[in-house]
Amino acid sequence: MNPELLDILDRGLRYSLWLFLACYLVILFIGWSRLRRRKRQIGELFEQMHTPEEEAEWSRKTSLLNEWPVVFNGLILSLVVGILFFVVYCFVPLPFAQNLVTTSNWQVTPLRVTALQYDRFYEGFSLTGDVWNQTESPIPDLEAEVDVIGDDGTTIDEVRTPVKPKVLPPGKSGTFELRYTDKSPLIKGYRIAFLDSAGKQIPHLTGFDAD
Repeated sequence: MNPELLDILDRGLRYSLWLFLACYLVILFIGWSRLRRRKRQIGELFEQMHTPEEEAEWSRKTSLLNEWPVVFNGLILSLVVGILFFVVYCFVPLPFAQNLVTTSNWQVTPLRVTALQYDRFYEGFSLTGDVWNQTESPIPDLEAEVDVIGDDGTTIDEVRTPVKPKVLPPGKSGTFELRYTDKSPLIKGYRIAFLDSAGKQIPHLTGFDAD
């Protein structure tokens, strides 16, 4: 289970627990207030009773007014509210929440750049890095595509370099390196992407000690 998915579930569970506690306290307070008011009313009626039969009826009614049904029913109702909120928060497309429907960040991104080091020199720059295959399938013929960014923010060149090994196993990392010495005075920076064997871009994340 990836960290993004855990974060969504953690937020949903945390908010649900707070809502559960709030509902439970409100229900207990309302139930306690109603019980107290009912007992007071019955007590006022008892003061007007004079026969043993009326007193027995009062005792029977007051014995039914205990707190345990309120506690138990409040617990069940609050639990249902908390569960419903968790389901809605995580699985309903809410515009104000990033959940499993409104965002795809929780899905496992195929690649993660775990290390990246560059060296800028007069003739150009060099670049070395590690990329980790986060999927459960091998990725063959993976290439790193480096866009060289000029001073005006546009791409002035595009260079590809293979990721080694040739077939990147699942759960393993590969390495790539590049040395670029063209158009040195115009270089402002670079941007990295990864391509599969068909030239299609593969999504990636940066993490750990990568820049």
